[in-house]
Amino acid sequence: MSSALLPLKNFWQKLQPRERTGLGVAASLLIIYVMWALWLLPAWRVLDNAPAQHRALDESLARMVHMQSQVQALRSQNKGSTTDSAKARIERSLGTLGDGAKLEAQGDQIVVTLKNIAPTQLAVWLNDLQQQQLAVQSGQIQASGAEPLWSGRLNFKGAP
Repeated sequence: MSSALLPLKNFWQKLQPRERTGLGVAASLLIIYVMWALWLLPAWRVLDNAPAQHRALDESLARMVHMQSQVQALRSQNKGSTTDSAKARIERSLGTLGDGAKLEAQGDQIVVTLKNIAPTQLAVWLNDLQQQQLAVQSGQIQASGAEPLWSGRLNFKGAP
């Protein structure tokens, strides 16, 4: 036995049997209390609070699901209105090009077909689109004839 425990062993041997029993019972009660306070009581409290936390989480989940459905409804609503808005703005601006421009909407794509448009008209129209923050997604135009007139197709994306 180590020398550090020797005084404790001597103390224990000097005690009466009744004192040893009392100290053993006290030590057992102390160990049981420490186990209760450190392990069982916190677990008991968690179990006690679980139904209230479960209800709160269910309410929070229900609110989030409701908000998600609202967002999806707003997105679908805005998608159509954004496409219509872009189409309407492009259609209004086509008046500067005259009869040489046609607009076609295909889903969320807007296609403008140009035929024999003067360069100055085309420049004014493209500048107008830029000011309205309508960007050409893709397209191809080319000049033809002695006095260059522009023809081709430009694609716009109507919805973000």
